[in-house]
Amino acid sequence: LADPITYLPTNTLWQYNPLPFDPDGDSLVWSMSVPYSGGSNSLPDTVSGYEYLDDTLYSNSSAPFAIDPVTGQITWSAKIVGNFVVSFGIQEYRNGSLIGIMNRDMQFVVIPDTTNAMPLISNINNVPTNSMGYPYVKINPGQNYQLHLLASDADVSDVVSMQSFGEPFIQTSSLSTFNVVSTGNGNEVEGTFAWNPDVTDVRTNPYLVVFRISDNIFYYDETIQFEVTLG
Repeated sequence: LADPITYLPTNTLWQYNPLPFDPDGDSLVWSMSVPYSGGSNSLPDTVSGYEYLDDTLYSNSSAPFAIDPVTGQITWSAKIVGNFVVSFGIQEYRNGSLIGIMNRDMQFVVIPDTTNAMPLISNINNVPTNSMGYPYVKINPGQNYQLHLLASDADVSDVVSMQSFGEPFIQTSSLSTFNVVSTGNGNEVEGTFAWNPDVTDVRTNPYLVVFRISDNIFYYDETIQFEVTLG
């Protein structure tokens, strides 16, 4: 659901989430795979000699290229400039059984790092986490929930913006909203995510929402899971 981002800096922690979702609410598991190249009789061939980007040739040890199997969020501190293609495998599970598989190829262009700072959400640590350490919020149906996130950039002349993507904006009975205003404190902005789900939105699997911060040069994603529960 999230717009694709192709450019990122070297030697800087970077996060991006393509934001997978399944309209049936099935569980999705992400992993890295080898891209396809050509083939015959509808049987694709994988790229010969393909090298994964988590190799020390391409990644700094502080944050090797990785994709979170639960949320689909990608983290990377790129070591070298270049044009790279990565393939991801997405497995769909229902009641513990594998019922579907698809692959997605993505291109990442790493450019030389500048003195430009990465925009960040300053209060992301205030969001509750679950037992696995993921930002995780539980909402009851009929609860008028609001989440306030503050974003800024260390470069005072940069203009900071924030967007939000996710299933609650398009796929639920009571749609969520997201509004952004300036706080008047330098280039800081405040984004307010609001959602009042109803009982038809209750399910076991959480809804993924990505909050994207930009300084019009680089982008940085944070992913939060929202569970609508009667518990």
